[in-house]
Amino acid sequence: MLTIKILGPGCANCQKVEIVTLKAVNEMGMEAEMMKVTDYAEIMEYSILSTPGLVVKVLFLCTGNSCRSQMAEAIVNARLGDRYQAFSAGTRPAGDVHPKAVQALAEIGIEHQGRSKLADEFRDIPFDLVVTMCDSAAEDCPLWLGKGKRVHHSFPDPAQSNDIDEFRAVRDAIERKIIEFLQLHDSSSK
Repeated sequence: MLTIKILGPGCANCQKVEIVTLKAVNEMGMEAEMMKVTDYAEIMEYSILSTPGLVVKVLFLCTGNSCRSQMAEAIVNARLGDRYQAFSAGTRPAGDVHPKAVQALAEIGIEHQGRSKLADEFRDIPFDLVVTMCDSAAEDCPLWLGKGKRVHHSFPDPAQSNDIDEFRAVRDAIERKIIEFLQLHDSSSK
């Protein structure tokens, strides 16, 4: 039996690759099993995070990696997974993804997958874009010393209020602003 590893957090693009690959292997008369590799340290061992020229790798970076960057990662992978592969990290990870961030995503049909991660896990990955997401009026923005074009989008930290309506408002702002920004990025890079 052939074991095929699918690298990544399970975005829409990964699911398409899995279906096409299994079909092709079955047509060759072979049996295969798919193994999703979601541990970022193991993914880095393969040194291939996306197909060059097809998928733009973007890192969403904030301080705690519990709310804003997690929501951005999930939204981009769910809505733009055919063109973008999103990751998230924090300079001082909280250790957990905030349950209300997970709830806010579920309300718009996105199942969150992932964990709170330290930015250093991604230092050697050549990202195309690195988006800092801190509330520049209220906190220190993280510094990224790795590869990738750096941009900043300021969003308030909903964990400060712990109000589900704040999580929804930030989620909606992230979905609107980040998707609009990435679509503009697509247009300008053609």
